[in-house]
Amino acid sequence: MHASSAILTRHARERCQQRGIRPADLDLVLGLGSETDIGVFLGRREADAMIARLKRLIRHIERTKNTCVVADRGAIVTVYKASHRRGHGRRTGEG
Repeated sequence: MHASSAILTRHARERCQQRGIRPADLDLVLGLGSETDIGVFLGRREADAMIARLKRLIRHIERTKNTCVVADRGAIVTVYKASHRRGHGRRTGEG
């Protein structure tokens, strides 16, 4: 369930406003939290686990930025770290 598709009662809307909880916050809790007997809870354990995963993803992105994979007809022909001297070709799909 996403908050954007859920119906918030008047009470829930008021509590969100009073407590500074945004619709995106609700989506995050509903998407990452654990179901309990009364609802969905995003606790420290779940939040810390997701933060650790995102940090690993950020390190991976940092390590692979400026990498070019050259492919032809579904086969990878070569890979290299692009430099300003070598360039990386014209991007397709960009105006």
